[in-house]
Parts: sequence; structure tokens; C-alpha cells
Amino acid sequence: MPLNLDQVFAAGDFAEAALENALRRQDDCLATGDKKGRAMALITSAEALVALGRLKEAQTAVAQAKTVCSEISFEEGRAAALNTSVKLQIKLASDDEELVEFVDTATDAIRRFHEIGHRKGEAVSTLTLSRLYLAMHRAEPAVKYAKTAHALFVELRD
Repeated sequence: MPLNLDQVFAAGDFAEAALENALRRQDDCLATGDKKGRAMALITSAEALVALGRLKEAQTAVAQAKTVCSEISFEEGRAAALNTSVKLQIKLASDDEELVEFVDTATDAIRRFHEIGHRKGEAVSTLTLSRLYLAMHRAEPAVKYAKTAHALFVELRD
């Protein structure tokens, strides 16, 4: 069964199991030539690796996912990979100045999800932007984007 973005977004909640499943899916997709499935599995792996604190491996997985998504013009995957890369940078950054660079990346992920009509992706990416501002100790925009994400999740009943 192919992975969907809801499974990608939940990967951090069940990191060990999600990683194991995603690694298995990567192998299956490589064997069958399913590039979209491989991209989804790479993004899921990256999400799980970030949650597990295995950041170097997450960097590799998200970079590979971005490459595959670009090769096949997979817009949902590109947006999800951007969102994952922001989550990764929140963990990697040593100061606020490094994080400021990723506000544009986070808003790009939100914009891409909005343009393709993927409301859950938009909500998840908006929550990631809130977390980015929180990591920068900027409470006002963190709360603003958390409220926006909450409203989107309520709208989706998720």
C-alpha cells in the first residue's frame, strides 16, 4: 500500500515504526521503479529521523526526497520535503540567526500546499512555521501561526 501525506505527517508520532516501514517502502519502490512512492518513503524517513534525533541521516533523506520530487515534478512531495527540512533546521540551528533563513522556506511550503489545495499540508506547515518562531523566541508570530494552524485543523476535523 502506498504512503500518503497523512502518514508522512504522522511519522514523528510513531517514529520507530514509521522509520522501519518507510525504509521497507524505499526498497520496494526502488525495485519497482515507483519514484513517487520512493519520494514519500524518503520524506517519511526524514520525518521519523528528525523525531528520533538522527539528524545527519534526516538531512540525507530529505535531500534525496527533494531530488526525486524535482525529477518527477511531484508538488505535494516538494512541499512536504520543504516542511520536513524546516523541522530539521529547527533541531540543527545553533542560534536565531540561522533559523531566520528558514522562515521563507516554511512560508514556501505553506504557499505550495495552499496552491495545490492540500489543506492538511497547509495546516501542518503552518504549525511548523509556528514552531520555527517559537524556536526563535518570537512569541507573537508563534501564537499567530499556531492559531491559524489550529483553525485549519478544526476546519478539517483533524
